[in-house]
Amino acid sequence: MKTLSIIFLLFISFSLFSQTTISAVEVDTIKKRSIGNKTYFEIRKGNKFGFVYDNGKTLVPVEYNIIKKVYRYKYLYAQKGKSKQIINLLNGEKVLSDFDELIDLYDSGPLKIFKDGKFGLFSLDSGKLIVPIKYDFIEKNYHSSNIRILHKGKSIFLYFTKTNYTVEQKFDSIDIYGSSTLVCTSGKEKFFFNTYKGELIFKTEASDYKLGNGYYAFLKNDKWKIIPSANPTNAVSYTHLRAH
Repeated sequence: MKTLSIIFLLFISFSLFSQTTISAVEVDTIKKRSIGNKTYFEIRKGNKFGFVYDNGKTLVPVEYNIIKKVYRYKYLYAQKGKSKQIINLLNGEKVLSDFDELIDLYDSGPLKIFKDGKFGLFSLDSGKLIVPIKYDFIEKNYHSSNIRILHKGKSIFLYFTKTNYTVEQKFDSIDIYGSSTLVCTSGKEKFFFNTYKGELIFKTEASDYKLGNGYYAFLKNDKWKIIPSANPTNAVSYTHLRAH
């Protein structure tokens, strides 16, 4: 009862200093939160949740059955009945709605959005949907946090998170070597990507390839061609190549 009385007085003080006044109400719990220089309170009344600023202005109405923080509390996952939304806690704006599930809530990278059996990606930086919800599966690569592998039917696509770049080329297979190199195959062509920068190093037709310490090598027309990774334009051809 003592806690409820304190909260009751707290809400009265809110209304005295706020341009948008709110009625004093009793709540079951209250938790102080902050983002940058903004302070607000997470409140619960019965089985409903919401947020108010420290000046008493309502940020998120106390009407949601479920709320979950998204990475660093900049965004909020809120559910009311079957309706699910992502809310920007800096201004209360609903930045995304009409989806079935939000995956990787506590990840620092893009979040996977699921709707009607398809996946897309939501950016925590821009607060926008950055990859359309049209892929059968989106795979996170644990060797490099900069890569998301997008599957659609038998085709494979690439998305680089740092550069917000989707490679529209359809690939048959993807091979990942450590955290720096990605080799993708599309028909007879091989695509060599730098995973740190999220950019294409070079592409070529090749029947085989090898990666070594400081070089790329590929087999074309029965000849091996070696390309130094520091200078991809400087290539040397060999008839035979043995891996050591």
